[in-house]
Amino acid sequence: MLLDDHPGLGGRARSDTVAGVTVDIGAQLVPSTYRRTMRLLRTPAPGNQRSSRPGGVAEPAPLIRAPGRDRFVSGGAAHILQTGSLRSLFSFGGLSPLDRLRVAAHLLPLLARWHADLDADATRLPQELDASSAFDFVAARIGTNAAGIVTELPVNAPYAFAGGEVSFAFLMVLARYLADSDVMSPAHGWSVALADSLDDVPHECGVRIASLRMDGSRGVAESADRRRWEADGVVVATDARAALALVAPVLPATSALAAELTALPMRETWTLALVLDGGLESDVFGVFAAAAEATMVSGCALRQGAMHGAVLAWPTPAAAARHAGAAAGDLAALMLPEVEALVPAVRGRVVHARVYRQAPGTPIPAPGLVARHARLGEALAALPGALALAGDYLTTPTIEGAVASGERAAARLATHLGLGDPPLDFEAAGASII
Repeated sequence: MLLDDHPGLGGRARSDTVAGVTVDIGAQLVPSTYRRTMRLLRTPAPGNQRSSRPGGVAEPAPLIRAPGRDRFVSGGAAHILQTGSLRSLFSFGGLSPLDRLRVAAHLLPLLARWHADLDADATRLPQELDASSAFDFVAARIGTNAAGIVTELPVNAPYAFAGGEVSFAFLMVLARYLADSDVMSPAHGWSVALADSLDDVPHECGVRIASLRMDGSRGVAESADRRRWEADGVVVATDARAALALVAPVLPATSALAAELTALPMRETWTLALVLDGGLESDVFGVFAAAAEATMVSGCALRQGAMHGAVLAWPTPAAAARHAGAAAGDLAALMLPEVEALVPAVRGRVVHARVYRQAPGTPIPAPGLVARHARLGEALAALPGALALAGDYLTTPTIEGAVASGERAAARLATHLGLGDPPLDFEAAGASII
């Protein structure tokens, strides 16, 4: 049984409908190299279709190939960058020819050397890449101008992180997955894609779990409206703060888990969705601003179509810190001028605006990530065997990291229940999981 607090599946990667337009409120694209995510959503290689309908009729995959063509705006000039292509980076006009050579000389050998260890599950991340921030590492070897692009562009808009606060190891994880991959997007929004992957698993949305306890070897969850669910195993797949609130009653007094979950750095942020009065034509999917020039908006994603047009905008790291508690109308008013500067076609065409708050937000993969995850792993041992945690704070803040954490949780419960190794069907094995 899957119980979700939100009105749609996906957490920070979920969909909503605004004035008849489906909007993905956070994550937009994923690389095809996210093998766990592709497997979860049963998405074949780009260009292929799965054949699961009666009679062998081809059924479109929930994720489809996206162009992944972006525009970077700096100093009044626009430069095109192809997401998922290292070759594109080395012809990218936002970097000087000398900086492009330095990137190739300093970063590509590291990417090749540590490729197998730069996995989103964060179990093998090399400590030597985790000692300094991404900005400091790149600035020391290539220069501050290059660091302002190479480290800020991947983490400003999607996360509201700054290059100076994330581990260089995390930047390399992103580079490893994006290096010459296909870029995928959900055909009908993330929530639909995730719902399709559940098959016959029962699920309810809009259910807030207020308490959790262990009754012998079984877990008992109770919602805010006093509904109860009992199961042989429980997975708490929430942010770190919500997880702590639920598992605190079952933790030993001497457990270090509470301290680790409390100390995890988080970034509270939001996204702004703008629905336009008609279709939006553009030759790019994303438009990003130079970090040194942006005040409120670090980037925008464009939803294109003949009937509908929509834009999703992300705040800058500084704006996320400064305006997190502001009213939704004020946030929209502050961001709109910079959205219009990045995407002039928006001007005068907005018919609906909606702010999606993400509190307590996204875990910041700060330097020291490797040691922090090791401590978390040890602290998780204090949980009862029938209880597991999942969430990208246990891995890396990516969709692939979130899926990896779910696989770990399934493995823990399978071991506890003596069911063998995942992947497996808990229900078919006679075990109930919530």
